[in-house]
Amino acid sequence: MAADPTSGLLLLAKREYDFLSGEESRSGGLVIYDYRLNQEKPLRLQAGLPSNDLTAVAVAGRIAWVGGRGFVAVVDVQERKTLRFAYISTSVIRQIQLGQKYVWIAISCDREGDPGFSGNAPSGVYRLDRAAIEPAVSTSSSPPTRSRARRS
Repeated sequence: MAADPTSGLLLLAKREYDFLSGEESRSGGLVIYDYRLNQEKPLRLQAGLPSNDLTAVAVAGRIAWVGGRGFVAVVDVQERKTLRFAYISTSVIRQIQLGQKYVWIAISCDREGDPGFSGNAPSGVYRLDRAAIEPAVSTSSSPPTRSRARRS
């Protein structure tokens, strides 16, 4: 679970317990709950997530990082679409923490407790550079900036 008090959103990572084909899936995914309007909207495979089996979420503004069974994804919460995702050699993303410069992703592969494991890393932490992965997302309050090439 992650909250963005500025926009009034609460994001919930939900597990997929009924392993059906993507179009038939009715559970799991990212739930975006607007607590100011008391409305919830799910974000699932149809929005570009590689799976509806989510285990972790972190949010900063309109960008959310979600993780699940062997993947991590970057989502534009306002547009409700997946911007990027990557498969990771792990069974479960345990936690995602966003720092100013880096995102920290705690992983776990529990071969004994999870027969559907993938990967060989028993546990660990990935550190990723946010600027290299997150796209430049403009907001309505700040127009996109243009960079000019310098001449030498």
